[in-house]
Amino acid sequence: MHSNIDLQNLLDKSVKDGFDAKLNLTYVHVDADRVHVSLDVDASLHQPAGIVHGGVFASIVESVASAGGAAYLFARSRRAVFVGMSNNTEFLKSVSGGVLEAIGTPLHQGTMTQLWKVEIKQAGTGELVSVGTLRGQNVLTGKGA
Repeated sequence: MHSNIDLQNLLDKSVKDGFDAKLNLTYVHVDADRVHVSLDVDASLHQPAGIVHGGVFASIVESVASAGGAAYLFARSRRAVFVGMSNNTEFLKSVSGGVLEAIGTPLHQGTMTQLWKVEIKQAGTGELVSVGTLRGQNVLTGKGA
């Protein structure tokens, strides 16, 4: 049986040793219905033109949706992992600094798949700078899944 402690351990590992550590992503809130993260933008996230690289936005979408997908599975004590299958991220406005906040919410949570929408905004102004969806699969990992 999974627990919230297991989910917290998974998030802690991702932030400490995983790709989220490279982004310096901070999880503010995670549950099966909503994920909120923040990110301080610095030059290490820039492309040569001095703005945030589009891959950063796509990575935020992937991380937020993956955390929410995992939370959904943990909440239902499913013996499964959530893995991304398709990431569609739109870049609406360039950003060169400040703090970004992202909110992810599920559009569909089924037995085998989930679809999450993630909006990325400039903190303070609330201006939408990127929006994406991630479709993922709930991959069964053991007996009784």
